[in-house]
Amino acid sequence: MIVRVIYRKEGLYMNIFVEKMKSKLESEDRINELSPKETLEKLGFKDGMILCDIGAGTGLFSNIAAKISSNSIYALDISDDMLEYLEEKKKELSLSNLIPTKVVGDTLPLESEKADLAIMVTVLHEVNNQKEMLKEIKRVIKEDGRAFIVEFHNSETPFGPPLSRRIDSKDLISLSKEAGFTKVEEINLGVNMYGIILEK
Repeated sequence: MIVRVIYRKEGLYMNIFVEKMKSKLESEDRINELSPKETLEKLGFKDGMILCDIGAGTGLFSNIAAKISSNSIYALDISDDMLEYLEEKKKELSLSNLIPTKVVGDTLPLESEKADLAIMVTVLHEVNNQKEMLKEIKRVIKEDGRAFIVEFHNSETPFGPPLSRRIDSKDLISLSKEAGFTKVEEINLGVNMYGIILEK
């Protein structure tokens, strides 16, 4: 039997799973390296644009994007606990344009060419069929849209998944091209992570 422990903290009803994910996804070192606001701005995200955050987790990028743009911000996740938390944050921060959305299976629940920017931050290494997911990401971005994939360096780093689960940047670039992306740019985010900017 699974016991769901829920308690009150900072105006939100939390559970142990969410708290564990918060400590992992919102650690100071991770936030400093990802620099969500600055990263979104560097990617050209601005008011009026639509964002698709795949594997949004606690909304590290989604919540900021919903403040930058008044248009729809889709925070996609497979976890009901994370989606409930995002709904609470939406109310707490008055983010009426934030749309927490459940992902079931391998298909993203968005129509084709919907987003100006799609991001997937340290999630792809957990996906079984990575090339098919990249194809899905390509499908949901507009013709002139961009995708941004963040993964861990394929070497020992202060934090991150086991080396056996990591995706080497060269392999990710190759997979992205196989998925149909024609323009690929790699950027180094820091000692733990790198990013790949993709265009159709």
